Formats: sequence, structure tokens, C-alpha cells
Amino acid sequence: MLQSPLFLSFVTALGFGGWPLVARAIGLPPLGIAILLSVGTLALVSFVGPVFFPWTTISGKTIFLGLGIGVINGFAFLAYSKLVATLEWDVSTYVPVALALMLIVPAIGGPLFFKEDFSVEKFAGIVSILIGIYLLR
Repeated sequence: MLQSPLFLSFVTALGFGGWPLVARAIGLPPLGIAILLSVGTLALVSFVGPVFFPWTTISGKTIFLGLGIGVINGFAFLAYSKLVATLEWDVSTYVPVALALMLIVPAIGGPLFFKEDFSVEKFAGIVSILIGIYLLR
């Protein structure tokens, strides 16, 4: 199952789509969300992750760049935590908007940076996402 992209997509959707609802329901503030979820994630990834996803090679460059993207992720996570925790903002509007915008970044970045195919269908998907964002807000 861990080799199935569809299964991993389903687990990702449940986790990333579900935790904001739980965090909002229990009343966690933005910083509480960021810290508690980071600690929980670190604990799971540190102890369970290597069993399922072992590293074959690691270098100083890999560690340095990994920490750099971790900092970028930290800023994004704080912004996302604020979206989730702010009661004046509808979680059913802004969390899906943020997630939809997040879909566009790799859809454009993959072809741009990794020479992946950018098809008419992919372009139509991006346009569909933008229409969905417009309709959600």
C-alpha cells in the first residue's frame, strides 16, 4: 500500500484535510497548532518514518537544503494555522482555498523545474482549480 500513489494521496487528503477541523473544534490557537502539530509530526516521522521510508544516502548538502525548505514550510504552516484558528474566517472557505492554491504550485513547478509534461489537460485542471477558488470565496 505504501507504494501506491492513490493510497498515499488518500492518506494525505484525510490527514491534511481533517486536522484543521479537529484543531478548530478543540479551540487551539495558531501558535498552539503550529507547535503541537510539529512536535507530533516530528515524533511520528522520527520513530516510524525510517521503518517505512529508509534513507539510502544523505549528505551535508541534503541536510542543509532540507532544513531550508523546513523553514519555508514553517512560515507556511504558521500562516495555515492562523487560517484554521481564526474564528472570524470560515474554515470551509479559506482552508480549501489555501489547499487549492497549493495544488497549483507543483502543477506548474513540475514542468518548469523538472521538465515534466504540461498538457492541455493539466492547464484545464489549473483553470478549474482557479474557478473553484473563485466559487468558494
